[in-house]
Amino acid sequence: MLAKERFDLFEIPRHSKSKNRMKMTIGKALLSVFLLLTVPSEGQNSYKAIPKLGDVVTPEMFGAKGDGLSDDRIALQAALDAKQAIISLSGNYKISGSLNIPSNKKIFGQQSIISAQNGKFFDALVIKGGKNIYIDGLTIQAKDAENAFDKAIYIIDGKNIVISNCIINNIGKASNVSESGFGILVSGSKKSAPTGNFGSENVKILNNTITNIKGFGMARGDFICIQYASQVLIENNYLNNCSRQGIAITDFATDIKISNNFILNSSLAGIDIEPDYEKTITAHITIRNNTIRNFGCKPKLAAGVQLFGIDCHGNQSDIDIEGNQIIAENDSSIAGINCQADSYNIRISNNLIEGNNILKKGILLYSGSGAKNLIISGNIIRGFKDYGIDSYQNGSMTIIGNQIESSIALTGIKANETDAIISNNIITISNNDKNVCGISVLQSGFKKLHNNVVKVRNGKAYQIMVNSEFQSIGSHFSDNSAINLGNGMIAYAIEAGTLTPGFLFVNNYSDPSFLKSTVPEAFSITSVNGTSPPSSGYHVKGSRVRNVNPSAKSYLGWICIDSGTPGIWKPFGSILPD
Repeated sequence: MLAKERFDLFEIPRHSKSKNRMKMTIGKALLSVFLLLTVPSEGQNSYKAIPKLGDVVTPEMFGAKGDGLSDDRIALQAALDAKQAIISLSGNYKISGSLNIPSNKKIFGQQSIISAQNGKFFDALVIKGGKNIYIDGLTIQAKDAENAFDKAIYIIDGKNIVISNCIINNIGKASNVSESGFGILVSGSKKSAPTGNFGSENVKILNNTITNIKGFGMARGDFICIQYASQVLIENNYLNNCSRQGIAITDFATDIKISNNFILNSSLAGIDIEPDYEKTITAHITIRNNTIRNFGCKPKLAAGVQLFGIDCHGNQSDIDIEGNQIIAENDSSIAGINCQADSYNIRISNNLIEGNNILKKGILLYSGSGAKNLIISGNIIRGFKDYGIDSYQNGSMTIIGNQIESSIALTGIKANETDAIISNNIITISNNDKNVCGISVLQSGFKKLHNNVVKVRNGKAYQIMVNSEFQSIGSHFSDNSAINLGNGMIAYAIEAGTLTPGFLFVNNYSDPSFLKSTVPEAFSITSVNGTSPPSSGYHVKGSRVRNVNPSAKSYLGWICIDSGTPGIWKPFGSILPD
């Protein structure tokens, strides 16, 4: 095969009955010719050299039995090492050791099986430095459906690789002494600081079924793991029941696309992006249109470790998480999506997170002040117990256009020490707990809260809660609404101890049926238009009246400098004379 051939030559075959029959016919015809031209010599799997028979070779030409009982490793390796580019399989091949895949090979499994004796843990297929390799329609599993193999497919420094339509089942073991178990591991020669060389490149993992992956040690128990690799596509795979992460992206991984996969029953995260070292590169990753169900289903580590649908945990950048369905089915699950540590340029948009009243948080954003440029938009989050969106110590963030609903939650959106813009979100919440909030703003760093709607069904649910430590300089709360859907009691509550005149609270509406008398007296800061300061009613320090009839030597408006009825008001913004 010419060196210039790349993925465009690896056309993925359509699985039609006619084409499968044609493949089997070719294989049988070649085997018949081979039997006429060769004579077996002594020893199992040992045959004389054969003449070239076109571009296709079969393991049977080298003595493979394909009965699932005989050891066919030598014959399979001989077929792989032959000059022919196409290897056609048509049996159940038991092996006793790894098969090494050379460059420029197309392996058509045709639902053939590679198996090993139960309890034998070695790598089944190994691609080390190989290029231009295509593997399709092969089953790799333990004999008698128990457990064998460490890694079903192990790619090291591979280039231009396609793994498609394969079945990988019952791989690995969990042990306190020796862990094993990977479905597919894509890796490279480890480098402390690679520049332009990420080990494996241009790898496609498509339309595979991977089930029952065991092991729970360091980087063991994953369906698919990517490290020291770039330009990897993981698409349309069915992944069910693993002992660790569903799809794991770790050190020095970039340009990864994960789309349209079904990930079911992962003991930890469904998809985990987590570089293990501080200076590693993990970037340019797209996670789109995947279905993740029952993540964090069998936690074996301390509570709170990686029990997420999608986990961005560590130093990464330029991550798009879009259009995924994340469904919690186990009460040990923590959050649908977690973004943690020094992440930047992260976009979480248009995902459906269904908590089924057992998921603690819809989206968890905790960085320790390192995260920047986070956009959380258009997500539907339902059935969470604690927080729909929980943000703590983040840099610049926009939370916009999300629909958040829960009948048992504490808070729709919580922003604690976060430099955020929160706008155009619809929050429907109900709970009889006295501390329930539609939106909770705590401590410093907050910027804008605009055009959000909080719908309250039951209980004393606050529209907006601001605690006394909130630093209000430069913050704007405007055009937010609170609507009573049944038995809601409280519109908004603001502890006004540290609010400054620069804080704007403008045009915020609450349903008249809310019983504001149940709120502490400093329940609202108003900004209205008028020609004079108010002479009646309770007003909070920081409330303002904008002068709608200004003139020379008058003022831009009046501000309340001390809460009361009507409070103490002073003019501000002197207008110069003509």
